[in-house]
Amino acid sequence: MPCSFFNEQQSTSSAATPNCSFMMFELLTDVTLLTTETSSMDEIVTLCKAEYKGNTIEEGRIAEFQQTYTPETSITWYTRDCFVYRILNKALRVQNIEVLLAFRFLIKDIYEQLKKLQQNQHTNLVTVYRGQILPIVDLQRMHQNNGEIISIHSFLSTSYDRWQAMGFVLSSPQDHNLANVLFEIECDQCSSSLPISKPFAHINEVSFFPSENEVLFTLGSHFRIRSIDYDQERRLHIIKLTFVSETQEIKNFIQRNTLQLPSHLALGNLLHQLKEYEKHETYYKSLLTNLPENESKAMVYIVAGNGAREQKKFDLAL
Repeated sequence: MPCSFFNEQQSTSSAATPNCSFMMFELLTDVTLLTTETSSMDEIVTLCKAEYKGNTIEEGRIAEFQQTYTPETSITWYTRDCFVYRILNKALRVQNIEVLLAFRFLIKDIYEQLKKLQQNQHTNLVTVYRGQILPIVDLQRMHQNNGEIISIHSFLSTSYDRWQAMGFVLSSPQDHNLANVLFEIECDQCSSSLPISKPFAHINEVSFFPSENEVLFTLGSHFRIRSIDYDQERRLHIIKLTFVSETQEIKNFIQRNTLQLPSHLALGNLLHQLKEYEKHETYYKSLLTNLPENESKAMVYIVAGNGAREQKKFDLAL
């Protein structure tokens, strides 16, 4: 489960701190949700066809997606066992910026659909569950960050049914490099004075599998790790989380470390600071392709040129 942690005691986002990874994903999420220019259907279809060339089943689904997709079917397509779920989640796992920007209209549609569902459901306090098989090293990171805020680098699927979630991991074969984990997540929508920027909702009415009693959290949702216990009888690690809406501490941290730059410029600047030069170049090329000819695009040219100059790519810097 790709994730990062926010340590409220750390004031900087240097590459040596966990907060750097946290901030980078926050900015990437902002770019996909806040960019006014949306990616085209042709862009995502071309990418998916290249990935599944020769796979007649997926090629048929891609054609169906191209012909029938609407914003109201975004969650239906995401929950379907097909190319959408696989390509998007792989891109989130490795933070493939080019693919994520291509998928941004779908990401934004899922976000908006979750927001509408949440507003209509009027649910304040709920507890949901997720069974997960984690590498031991990831479980150790959870222990090291007990009490801190965790950001999930994907959409997070959970269930109202504790036994269903627990059964998923208990039926899996044992492996000494892996740990069976049950996440128990408490969500109180009334606990924050700030508006909820990371919506979640019960999606049975729009899911491809309506009987699964599923609650879906949006991309980059935040939770605080409350406790980590071990059920000896079931050999099950139980991690209790509390949903956290955006805190003032997180807002202040990001504003302070991005010099209040717009998210699309701040992300490029951070990639450059981390010496992620390949991602930096790919990211700016995509921005320049999709942004309109205005002051914002002019600023992207300046920042991208400065980065290319520092890498001694003088042909690109021009």
